Amino acid sequence: MTWRSITTEEHDICRKMVQWLEIRKQWCPSSDWLPGDADISKSALFERLMNGLEPLLYPPPRGLSCPWYAVVEDKGPHFAGDIFDGKENGMGPYFHIVLPNHNHTAIPHNDADVGHQVSVFQNSYWIEEKANNNEFIIKDASYETPYRFRLWYDPTYRYGSIAADPPVGAWMIHNIDFDVEIISTYYRLK
Repeated sequence: MTWRSITTEEHDICRKMVQWLEIRKQWCPSSDWLPGDADISKSALFERLMNGLEPLLYPPPRGLSCPWYAVVEDKGPHFAGDIFDGKENGMGPYFHIVLPNHNHTAIPHNDADVGHQVSVFQNSYWIEEKANNNEFIIKDASYETPYRFRLWYDPTYRYGSIAADPPVGAWMIHNIDFDVEIISTYYRLK
């Protein structure tokens, strides 16, 4: 078999693969994980690198087990679910208290307070501030990152685009870095 030099394109792919593995190791230092075929084809970070985008300084929170880059990078607001409050027929934020034995106890959203957690699309966030029963400032509970989000209930939200449909309401999430007014409110609350 004859040896050949790799192409510039192949070299770039290898560099991006190494960068992907280095970033993953940085945020998951105890993991000896190596990517399989499914990881290569489904990784949002690897896709990002392959598209010439820089990695974020900190990992984004997850949404349904996948990195949720949009909630960090796009102004939003982003849909975060409908009313749940511990009921089985909801797809919305799940407010809960983390007990000393690491079990979780569901609580209604109007009972949630600073120090409690809320799960949005299967990712846990700490509640840092409570503006009222329907508005919170939250941060990712998985990683120590600078990202802060406003989570609020919008009673005027409509599914779809038909103006005649009645509002059904929904929980929304927004990166507070996009809104100077929200940021100043957040720091005034502190």
